[in-house]
Amino acid sequence: GGQEHWNFSRSLLFEKTNYMSQICQELYEIAETLDHFGKLLGSELKAVTDNPQKIDEVIHRVRQLVVPLENLQVDIFQSIYHPIWETTIIDFRDNVDKIDEMTIQFIDDSFDKLRSSEGAFEFLQNFKVMKSRKKIQKQLMEKFSAILNQYGREVRKVKGLFETNMTSPPISISQPQVAGSIAWVRSLYYRIKRPILRFQNSRDSLLAKAEGQDACKKYINVAKAMFEYQERLLKEWTSSISSIVALKLKDSK
Repeated sequence: GGQEHWNFSRSLLFEKTNYMSQICQELYEIAETLDHFGKLLGSELKAVTDNPQKIDEVIHRVRQLVVPLENLQVDIFQSIYHPIWETTIIDFRDNVDKIDEMTIQFIDDSFDKLRSSEGAFEFLQNFKVMKSRKKIQKQLMEKFSAILNQYGREVRKVKGLFETNMTSPPISISQPQVAGSIAWVRSLYYRIKRPILRFQNSRDSLLAKAEGQDACKKYINVAKAMFEYQERLLKEWTSSISSIVALKLKDSK
C-alpha cells in the first residue's frame, strides 16, 4: 500500500525556537559589547591619560546600559512581548553609539595630552589583539602618530635637561664628580632609549614610518651628544689620574 507522509508546518514547529535563538543572539551582542567596554575602559587607559575621572564617567554610562534590561518585567523569550524587547534593544544600541562617540572624543583629548609615549604605545599594542568596538579601535589605531609626537617632546625635554645641566650635573654629595656625572647622563639616556627600543621591536615598527624615522634621528643626535659627553669625562678623568699617579711616583723617589 501507499506510504503515508507526515505533513507539518515548519513555521509552527520552529517559530518559537527561532525566536528564542534571535533573542539569544541579541543577548550575546549585549554581553559582548559590555565585555569590550570593560576591557577598554580599564587600568591601561587610565595609565596614559591625565583625566581618569572621564573614564569613570564613561564606565558609569556603560553600567547604565543594563538597567533597562534588568528592569524588564516580561519574559523576553515570549514573542508576544517582542515590541517591548525591540524597543529595549533599539535603545540599547542607540546608547552604545553615544558611548562610542564619548569614548572616541575622550581618546582624542587624552592622546593630545599624553603622559608617556611608551605607556601609550604599550596600551595600543595590547589593544590591537583585543576584540573591541570597531569605531573605537579604528580611532585608536590612528593614534600612533600622536605617540611619535609625544616621544619627540620627551626627547626635546631630555635634551634640554642635558644641555642645561651638563656643566654641573645634579649628583649626590656622596658620589664622585665623574662617576656621578656619568650616572646622571646614563639615566637621561635610558629615558629616551627604552621607548625607541619598544617601538623598534614591535611587530609593525613605528620607526618604519616617516614620522618614526624623524623621531629616530632626533634620538640618535641626542644619544650621540651624550656618548661624546661621557667619553670626554672618561678621557679627562683618565688623564688626570695618570698625572696624579706620575706625581705620586715622583714624590716617592
